[in-house]
Amino acid sequence: LATQFLAVILMSTAISDEIYHSTLGVLMTTPINSFQIVIGKLFSNLLQIVILIGISLPLLSLVRVFGGVPWSFVWSSLCVTLTAIIFAGSLSLYFSISGRRSYAVILKTILTLGVLYGFVPGVIVWMLYYKVSLNHLLPWVILPNPLLTMYCHTITVVAPNAAGGFPFYFAWWPNCLILLAFSLVILARSIAIV
Repeated sequence: LATQFLAVILMSTAISDEIYHSTLGVLMTTPINSFQIVIGKLFSNLLQIVILIGISLPLLSLVRVFGGVPWSFVWSSLCVTLTAIIFAGSLSLYFSISGRRSYAVILKTILTLGVLYGFVPGVIVWMLYYKVSLNHLLPWVILPNPLLTMYCHTITVVAPNAAGGFPFYFAWWPNCLILLAFSLVILARSIAIV
């Protein structure tokens, strides 16, 4: 949650600063195209968060050695976190194109993420609870949501007996693919607008 919040804050003025200071037009006169501008803004701002996560890897390796946490859990959690950061950052960058104020972009992005991660799964479960079996419903609610994915993935490591109670086979990598696909769609729309 903290890294996604940092990504939203860092990306909140990515494009709007260029528009507000009238440097986007000058930037477009150079041989740089809109793809390079958008992707460059995204990865240059997210590099700071990736470095922050990289700094925590020695601590995670100590937890691995002394706590018995498997490496597969450490790496899969890192992948889920990175794809969630890319999604939150690309969404914030998209809202930054049309928003002038950073606080408005931050609030709009956090509200959108809250709706996507909390409200939509809650409504789906509420509406289809009596019509569809929970075994068929949970994968569609959990897989696009990185928070629920990390929760279920942590349960499989912390309490393997409780993981046997899950009515479906759960994997973390579909969440990463879904979030990357959503990020690509948002970035393609951002590139088209810029």
